[in-house]
This record gives sequence, C-alpha cells and structure tokens, in this order.
Amino acid sequence: MKYKIGDNINGFKLIDRWRKPRASGKGDSYGTFICKHCGEEFTSKVSHIVTHHTQSCGCSAGLHGKYLHPIYSVWGNMKTRCLNTNSPVYHHYGGRGISIYPPWVKDFMAFYEYVSQLPSYPGKEEIGMGKLSLDRIDNDGNYEPGNLRWATASIQNTNQRRRKLCIA
Repeated sequence: MKYKIGDNINGFKLIDRWRKPRASGKGDSYGTFICKHCGEEFTSKVSHIVTHHTQSCGCSAGLHGKYLHPIYSVWGNMKTRCLNTNSPVYHHYGGRGISIYPPWVKDFMAFYEYVSQLPSYPGKEEIGMGKLSLDRIDNDGNYEPGNLRWATASIQNTNQRRRKLCIA
C-alpha cells in the first residue's frame, strides 16, 4: 500500500484504510479521511482522492458525508417514486398526486434534519437492516412535515389504501 494512516493526500488526512475484495481477487482500496474543508470524517476510494475525483466529504453540496447514510437512499427513493415518471411504481405515488414538501426536493440536509428528529427515528443501523422505514401516516397525504414516521413493515401493511376487488 502506497499510502499509510496519517498521510495527507491532496489535503485530506487518511485516518483508516482497508481493501474491499472483488471476485477477481483484486480489491479496491478505501479510506476514512478528514475533510480539508470542514473537518468531518468521510469514506472514499483512495484512488478518488488521489485523482481529485473526490473534492470534499460532500460539504460543498451541503451533505457533510451523509451521502453514505441510509436516509440518503430513503430520500432518493422517495424522489424517484414521486417525481420520475419512468419509475415502475410512479403510478402509486406521483401518478396519484403524492408530492414532496418543496424544500426537501433539492435539499437533502433539510429532509435529513426533519426525519432524523422524529420521535420514532430508529438510528441508522435499524434503517439499513430493514427493520423500520419511512411511512406516510396518511397514506393519501404527501411526504411533508407532520405526515411522516418511522414504522415497521407490519404497521405499514395496515396503512395501505383500499384496493378494488375485481370480481369476474
């Protein structure tokens, strides 16, 4: 390994390093770095730091390393369901009028600050494990303050809109 813990690579301090193996037997080298702009810790491929592909922890976009947080995926999936007409589930969300609170559409950190402060927030470990996910309290309501909670799959299953039965 060319770089070692404590090295400064293009202004980022390397504080941890590991190799993530691939099926081919070779692996990619990853590291935990201290952002030269804001001092937050973040993870990146070492090669991305070396080649300047990674410019910050995400603070320049207001993310401060949160793009690896499970809530970032929740935010992206919510936007896809409501805004992307090519999404296979769009007709269940955006196609039937479910929208997103306007400040959250482009501002992940505003969304993160709200949903991570909900009383039912499980912590990031519980989100990624499939134990809890974001739920709209009023299933016909929007993704907006006052209509969100973290809930188990069984709670969400009881909070579905009624389906029309087709009787032949």
